[in-house]
Amino acid sequence: MAELHEHARPIQFSNLSTAPLSRGQLPRTAGTVGRLALARTCRECPAVPARCHRARCLALPRQTPASVLVPLGQSVPQTPDQVGLPSGSFERRPVVKKFRQLAAFVGLLAVGLVLSGCAAPAPIPAARAHSDSVVLQNDLQYGTARGQKLLLNACLPKSKKAPTAAMILVHGGGFDSGTKDFGGMTALCSELADGGIAAFSVDYRLAPRFAYPAQVNDVTDALAWLRESAQVAQFGIDPERIGLFGSSAGAIIASSIGTNGTGSRTSGDRVAVVVAMSPAVDLTENGLLLGDPSKTAITSILQYLGCSDFTDCPNSRESSPLYAVDKTDPAFYIAISEKELVPVEQGKAMVLALKKVGVPVTLDVKPGKRHALELLDEATRASIRQFLVDNLVNSTRPTE
Repeated sequence: MAELHEHARPIQFSNLSTAPLSRGQLPRTAGTVGRLALARTCRECPAVPARCHRARCLALPRQTPASVLVPLGQSVPQTPDQVGLPSGSFERRPVVKKFRQLAAFVGLLAVGLVLSGCAAPAPIPAARAHSDSVVLQNDLQYGTARGQKLLLNACLPKSKKAPTAAMILVHGGGFDSGTKDFGGMTALCSELADGGIAAFSVDYRLAPRFAYPAQVNDVTDALAWLRESAQVAQFGIDPERIGLFGSSAGAIIASSIGTNGTGSRTSGDRVAVVVAMSPAVDLTENGLLLGDPSKTAITSILQYLGCSDFTDCPNSRESSPLYAVDKTDPAFYIAISEKELVPVEQGKAMVLALKKVGVPVTLDVKPGKRHALELLDEATRASIRQFLVDNLVNSTRPTE
């Protein structure tokens, strides 16, 4: 089976205020800009516990280094191959607020991911993985599955004046590899916190031992755990402003939870936003007709569903985010490239479904074959930064 890698590149990040704002109030200006270089990582697969709920899948690949710091309120300098959002990109709705200054945020992460073996990497040293402005708490237990512990890492802003928005990070790895500690999630977690957003990188059960809906259940349990009063108080987070960032397989899980259920996005197993990097959203036999899916993607999805083929796979529709979309779903940011592992038609199908019911969505289509975290070039990071400021940190969209 093909081996896929994502290479490390510097992360750029700025502090931003996450305090809730009333209508018409301008956000606070961000503080200093930080930068961290990520170590190259690869496949790391410790046994991850078990459990149950609802779910999705995929893999990863490579990046060119970029070491440009983005001062607050300035546009992002771009290299010739990093031209702004391509013509295939669009937003569902205009931004509802105008800002004098936009607080910079999202970081670039790098993942070493393999679907069939690779040399074990060294973890990112703690000193390089977080700054002095971040409180890092590792291996916190958010649940138990079949007698095994389910763990997450918490990255918290050291100085906070109000409950902060939060993001749950869901790693990729083709559903059979990856952890909360590797694949760039440690650095992303820290960088989000450095910018004022609490972040939680979670482990979930892996295939083939565990199939759908185990993975979705685990991440949903982490969401429910964070919303408990004890954790809200301990971490200083706003339980009404929690979002999901998923890459590859994690993007399927995040999209599944994002479209799961109806009603308010501020409680229960609902979330405020979803950022999905290279998500497959139709896991049915019909989904195979959307473009030309790679054999790697097909194999990973079947393993995730616990099926040998799509013609006899009872979970395939239930596990497909595309068929669960409704008007109460959170705003989505979908990044995908034209010729990658996941057909671009998958992303476009999700955008059409969300637009049809009036859900805000941004589609960022990149040229070439980059997959998942490889898509995080300067333009994409700037676009995600804007998306999170508008839809998570300072959202004015009704919650239902």
